Amino acid sequence: MKKQEKLNFKKEIVLVATLFGLCGFALYQFCKIQEEQGHKVKVKKEEKPRKETYLNGINQPLDKTIAYTVIEFEASQGIEFHQPTGTNIRIPKDALVDANGKKVTGKVRAKFREMHDAKDIFLSGIPMQTDENRGIFLESNGMMELRVLQGEEEVKLQEGSTLDIDLAAFTQPSKDFKLWKLEQDKKWNVSGNYTTIPNENKNQKLLALDEEKKKRKSKKDSGNSDFQFTFNSNLKNFPHMAAWNGVTWNLIIPDPKFPTENIGRIDWTDIKMEKIPGSKNQYAIELTYSNFDYSNNLIEEKCKITAVPADLSKKDLKAIEADFAAKSKEYEEFLKLAKKEEDRLKAEAALLNKFSVSGFGVYNIDKLTDADKLVKLDMHFDFENELLLSKNPVQLMVIAKDRNTVLNFLPSSWKSIPYLGPKTELVAALPDGSYAYVDANAFNAAIPESKLSTLYQNSVTLKTRRLKKEEINNVF
Repeated sequence: MKKQEKLNFKKEIVLVATLFGLCGFALYQFCKIQEEQGHKVKVKKEEKPRKETYLNGINQPLDKTIAYTVIEFEASQGIEFHQPTGTNIRIPKDALVDANGKKVTGKVRAKFREMHDAKDIFLSGIPMQTDENRGIFLESNGMMELRVLQGEEEVKLQEGSTLDIDLAAFTQPSKDFKLWKLEQDKKWNVSGNYTTIPNENKNQKLLALDEEKKKRKSKKDSGNSDFQFTFNSNLKNFPHMAAWNGVTWNLIIPDPKFPTENIGRIDWTDIKMEKIPGSKNQYAIELTYSNFDYSNNLIEEKCKITAVPADLSKKDLKAIEADFAAKSKEYEEFLKLAKKEEDRLKAEAALLNKFSVSGFGVYNIDKLTDADKLVKLDMHFDFENELLLSKNPVQLMVIAKDRNTVLNFLPSSWKSIPYLGPKTELVAALPDGSYAYVDANAFNAAIPESKLSTLYQNSVTLKTRRLKKEEINNVF
């Protein structure tokens, strides 16, 4: 009997074990099917929302940036250098020390760049808001960054020495603008005084260039350059015309729109002449007079005639023509160089913000603005449906050409962004490495200034262009 009971007990154990085995196999198959269908068996805990944190300091938003001008010099000699904008920098001699306060000798290099519009500021990554209150920001009238290095180590200006800076200014700053320094590259502080002065270097060089042009025209060593026609025209101040000095001309074809008797009474400001192919020593001559009267009104006269030199032998005429061609070529080359220099000087700022500071770094002529006094925008974007903003705190960059500033906002602030003018552009760096971009035309079309309310926030949804990294670099 006991033997039978033991046998039955063993059968029950085998049965139970088989059932457990079948259950385990079934569970394994179930899990495998679930995984193949994309469902995970293990349930992860829900991720906590990422805390929104603004980056401190200088943070370049794109691969493209504002390049530095790099100039090598001897520390003992100091340096003064000039930029195409009109900016001048003067670093005194024997004024550099290392981190330990030891005098620096030998070669060093200055790295300099300047930012004069909102796109420059955006590409530099230099912040315009540095307080916890993102509504307080700076509007720039010109910003610069200057560092001096020996090897890879930054050097400093020794105590008691100063840098003299004339920073280009393309508009006249109001009394609200002050000189600011980005201390430790993180926080803006007021940093002394500045004065705005005319760019006299530009003005003097333009005057000197104009005088040189007049001088080359008159060429006193060429003698009296009166160009005598049979109608007694007075053609002075043209060196390339000296070859024809003293030659009498016969008028062949007058200008029907210009009184012939007045040609000899005008001191022409431009003369062009060319021998007419196939003719017998005939020249097409174009005369121009332009000047301003006392009321600054432009006065202009033009005359086109055909004339032939009289009483000249073939030999004399050939010599005069060769001399004229050589002088004309020389004068044209001078005019090309003079035009190039004039264009360079005209590109310089008409004004300079002049100041002295006691250290290297980032300086800005700025006006402090409180966004609470501006119209508010409640912004929404088409990409919000694709992203969980609580886990992806996308940074929105507002590039405001009208106020010459760049502001950064995280999603919690998008309901209260200040309206900064119709020329505003928007850039958002998305988690996948692409960028959402709104240009000024799209911004102004979606947010017409005339329809904004000053009493409440203005809600707007913006459609963005999706750009890859290389594409956004090309935009800016």
